[in-house]
Amino acid sequence: MRRAGLTLLLMLLPWAGAAENLYVQSRQAELHESPGLDAPVTAKVPRGTILKMLEARDRWYRVIQAGSEGWVFRYLVAKHPPLKKETVLGGNSPSIREKARRRASGVAAAGAARGLTATERQRARTRNEADYAALERLDSLKLPEGAVAKFMAGDRS
Repeated sequence: MRRAGLTLLLMLLPWAGAAENLYVQSRQAELHESPGLDAPVTAKVPRGTILKMLEARDRWYRVIQAGSEGWVFRYLVAKHPPLKKETVLGGNSPSIREKARRRASGVAAAGAARGLTATERQRARTRNEADYAALERLDSLKLPEGAVAKFMAGDRS
């Protein structure tokens, strides 16, 4: 039994040192000399670039890409390639595009904040769990002048 465990451990050792791929999700990610936003930038890499993770520390990953090594903020990368952008909008109405972009980014941000993967967000949409009519009603609400200041001051009347 002990020998089987040792054999399994020896079989898994080559995988322990394998670098994991990370994909840039934002429009561009900066690689820093050390883990910190104030650290000097060593390289800038575009969306979709594959980075090899060498080390993880707090909210930072030490990565290498095409000879450039540095630290990237973990919220700019993921273990899957970025999703392709598709549009269903016809025409060139900026107001429609802006509303759709704002709504879509809000839904994506809310799903991401809750830790939902793209697949889970899609599953929620196909089950009609997203109430777009309610979003329209919220978008159309107008508060009377001074209502927010009044509320913040504690006046609930």
